[in-house]
Amino acid sequence: MRADDADMDNHSEAEDEDSPLTPMTSSDYELREKRELFVYSSINKANKEGRSSEHGVSTATVAEARKDVILSFYKRLLSRSRCENCGMFSPLFRKDGYSKIFELPLRDKQIAMNELKGETF
Repeated sequence: MRADDADMDNHSEAEDEDSPLTPMTSSDYELREKRELFVYSSINKANKEGRSSEHGVSTATVAEARKDVILSFYKRLLSRSRCENCGMFSPLFRKDGYSKIFELPLRDKQIAMNELKGETF
């Protein structure tokens, strides 16, 4: 990962931390670049040795972790009805099967409440 790529990711990575937003320092960038280089070289080495493929390896542990991430995503997506920042109503989503997600329209009452606050969708 190049330094300019790291600059673009600065905001999103700072949001992921549990602490308040803190700017990344040059040592943070250096650590990230070393980590990215290590991961990249390790993946290439595993591919060359035949221990992995370009598509990765699917083991029971990997499949379980992937399933947990997807379930966590659905839980957060399907449970929120208001914006966490401004408190306005957000469109709800409906899960259809394993891979389809549909956005549901706001009800008239929710639209009216949002208009009272000054925003429309």
